Amino acid sequence: MHELLNVVSGCRVPIVMPVVNRSLASPWSLWCDHQDSMAERDSGWIQLYCENVQDIYDTMIMAYRIAEDQRVLTPAMVCLDGFFLSHSMQ
Repeated sequence: MHELLNVVSGCRVPIVMPVVNRSLASPWSLWCDHQDSMAERDSGWIQLYCENVQDIYDTMIMAYRIAEDQRVLTPAMVCLDGFFLSHSMQ
């Protein structure tokens, strides 16, 4: 869906997308890697990176408020580390 991300940002649609950054190693990897979101660095999306599970929760709420603001109207990605944060409970 790489090509659609540029279209969405050009349409100024207030979308929030969580991105679980993970390593692309075969067959399975427990390491995080930011190439999922870094590949979209210049696509026109706001990228917000989280440090812990509480930060993810707070940032998701904040991302909706930012993306829907009439002065901004820009889609946002909430980026988190795969396995370390996506499989955590705090």
